[in-house]
Amino acid sequence: MTTDQHLNTGAMALGALPDDEAAEYADHLRTCPTCVDELASFLQTAAILGSSVAQAPPAGLRRSVMAAVAQTPQLPPLTEDSAGRHRHTAESAPAPTTAVGIPEPDGGSATVIPLRRPWYRRPQALLAAAAAVLVVGGGTTLALSGRSQPPSAIACVAAAADKTVEKPTVGASAGGTVTIAGSCNAAVVQMPPMADPPSGKVYQMWVIKGATPTSAGIVTKQADGTYGKVGMPVHVGDTAVAVTVEPDGGSAKPTTSPLWVVPLTA
Repeated sequence: MTTDQHLNTGAMALGALPDDEAAEYADHLRTCPTCVDELASFLQTAAILGSSVAQAPPAGLRRSVMAAVAQTPQLPPLTEDSAGRHRHTAESAPAPTTAVGIPEPDGGSATVIPLRRPWYRRPQALLAAAAAVLVVGGGTTLALSGRSQPPSAIACVAAAADKTVEKPTVGASAGGTVTIAGSCNAAVVQMPPMADPPSGKVYQMWVIKGATPTSAGIVTKQADGTYGKVGMPVHVGDTAVAVTVEPDGGSAKPTTSPLWVVPLTA
């Protein structure tokens, strides 16, 4: 753990911070525009890298690495002298005890480290810190395709006495809002400007409920180059609206880190 939160930006973008440190970093972002901008850049890069195709390592790579480790002289343990100084117990390292060509470990007693939870299964603090840091494009706007935009939902939310406007917890300068009304069981999403996604990729919107993301459709440009207000159903227990970069055609569940997240409190 580091007390310098500026050094945690990369780990935050990759979802590598423990939950308590992620919460501390989210608090730090509220007063540090430099880290907000840096996190925006890192998140966009992480989204692109996350959509790349994994390459298999060369055959025999692990065996050659383990063989090299077995040959590499290691320093003996440290001991403390009478003056309290730490020093090695021998001037030179012991010779290697294993020859090249050691048998490949069978892994029977290996400790398996579980993968970290995907971003949408993490605490709200982490969702907040990954929020709404989209690259602002040339003023083009977006609307959802493959999903109805009922005028009744938009009109209901606009007229609702209980409507609340939710904004990105961090990165608010990117813009975008979600207006939610419990009496309508609906929300109206207004997204910020964004750069075009990479070739062969699309923006996809999600509604998050607890640890479960549900696709709300592919985000596409409108012909007039402006944003349309998108009416969408929301329900009790929905915790966030998010946008990710996905392969063309969309995904059944998010495959990259979110570029835009608005926590829902209504």
